[in-house]
Amino acid sequence: MAAVAGTVLSVFGLLYARFLRYDHVALRHVPDAAVVAVRIDVTQAVFYDPVRRYALPLLGGLHASDAERERRLSAFERRSGLHRSDLREIVFARGLDPDDWILVFNGFFPSDPESRTLVRALSVEPGFRADADGHMAVFEPSGISAARTGDDTVLLASRKAWLVAAETPTDRAGALGMDPNGIGGFGMGPEELRRLATTPAVLASGDLPALFQKLTRVRGTFTIGEQVSLHVTFEAPDPDVARRAAAGTRGLLKAFSQQDRFAGAPLLHDGLERGRLDSRPDDVGLSLVWERIELDRGLSHLVEGSIP
Repeated sequence: MAAVAGTVLSVFGLLYARFLRYDHVALRHVPDAAVVAVRIDVTQAVFYDPVRRYALPLLGGLHASDAERERRLSAFERRSGLHRSDLREIVFARGLDPDDWILVFNGFFPSDPESRTLVRALSVEPGFRADADGHMAVFEPSGISAARTGDDTVLLASRKAWLVAAETPTDRAGALGMDPNGIGGFGMGPEELRRLATTPAVLASGDLPALFQKLTRVRGTFTIGEQVSLHVTFEAPDPDVARRAAAGTRGLLKAFSQQDRFAGAPLLHDGLERGRLDSRPDDVGLSLVWERIELDRGLSHLVEGSIP
């Protein structure tokens, strides 16, 4: 009985290590120069049907057909050993220059710290080549670069410098207010908020540009239950600034939700209908809430509208 019990516990331990236990490390690879970041926990999101049907298949190529995406992804999985079923986290981070960005993929991937397998797998794709030491795959002529890290994370960056910056763990995600737990969220620093203050839509929104200049950061958290919600938190030294910025942002989003030429208008409209402003001692929250059927319809419209 002791031997049987030991065997059962060993099996459960292996199953836990393989399928349940996962260290959330993707946010550690947000570069110090990032001004905004978005995270999604694939483990939770993949069980939500609209995400599984509309968002994840785009990894096979934005403009490809469903059959072509599946063919390319399956072929890449065979060559690289990186399988969609092993993916657990995706993080996107961008610099002040929109051309500086990075995608971070992490999960139960086989170890490949020197990127040899990844580079060989990508070298088969048109336009990719290995760099001089074979550690990185580079796409010409854009300079998009891919590599692996010591903790088995996959990095895909707009240029080599951003990829190198992301290889060493940082605390930037924490500074942006990012939470490594939960289904996902985003964080936006003061540099990005100052940039947003100069965009035409914000400039035309009364005192919103001046308010954005005074915010310290804006962060958001997704939750999925009977309803799907996005809670956005505005932070500033002066609580009144945060409250007015949140109210002004809500007004701006309402204006966008009434524009027929904006692909996300129906989704915004539905979310704002149930949304509300919540004031707390140190910050102000703006919530957008959707019924599942509304998010399903909105994601379908966004994805299909983005593909010519």
